Amino acid sequence: MTLTPEQALAQTDVVASVSLPMRWEDVDQTGRVTLPALASALGEACWRGYLKDHPLRECERQGIVAIQSRMSARFSDASVSAEADLECEGRVTLARTERDGDVHRLLLLLSVNVYGPSSRTYAPQPDNHGERVWLGQTFQEAVFTRPFAERGARRVLALPDVGLPVVPETLVARDEALLDVASPRFSSQFITKDVTFGRVHSDANQHVNSLVYPRIFEEKVIEIDGRTDSPRALSMTFRKPSFVGERASFRIALGEDQVSGALYVEGEEKPRVVGALLY
Repeated sequence: MTLTPEQALAQTDVVASVSLPMRWEDVDQTGRVTLPALASALGEACWRGYLKDHPLRECERQGIVAIQSRMSARFSDASVSAEADLECEGRVTLARTERDGDVHRLLLLLSVNVYGPSSRTYAPQPDNHGERVWLGQTFQEAVFTRPFAERGARRVLALPDVGLPVVPETLVARDEALLDVASPRFSSQFITKDVTFGRVHSDANQHVNSLVYPRIFEEKVIEIDGRTDSPRALSMTFRKPSFVGERASFRIALGEDQVSGALYVEGEEKPRVVGALLY
């Protein structure tokens, strides 16, 4: 049976439960958690928690790395104090995709659900003050590749024998729907907004951090039509990284409940990033 990546994760057990202190910037003025807070929870529960001493680390030592290819997030309207601790429940699983019956990609799938006490940083407190509430969820899909191998030798169709299935049993269908927003048939609907990447947008991987794209995307939407509400959900697909000093353009198509966008760099036909914000 073919599942979506989210369905595959939902069928797995919680593999990590951790508590995470919040930073002041982890909530907005309404008390709703922000995307960086959810990303930090995913990192703490899954990457630095469950995967810290996992057999996949041996794959990394052999040059095979899981590179993020897609992310999504959903946000609750519940509020939490910036002085509270988050309860983070992480799930991790391996999966594969197929093309014409053959293995096409090997994936690492991760997600975290975040909970906390219903509260606000300042009074008045909500009616259900202190009740444990769901605050949000984020999902990450990463493709196994050999990033430092010669072109043509980077695709990974089987993992090394490190105590894991060489080819994961779980079969998933990758979500390619977002890529449709980059189709030429939508070109007349786009509003173009430029951005230049600086060191402030970079991270230790020496390229633009993935969390930068949804933030700039949302900022450009605010600039275009003045909507100041934060999206209730978002999804982004990553094709290629960007680097400090590069100038790019966000092509944005506005809708009442959904805003679609694609990030292009001059001279390239395909977008580096495509995404959707759901309001």
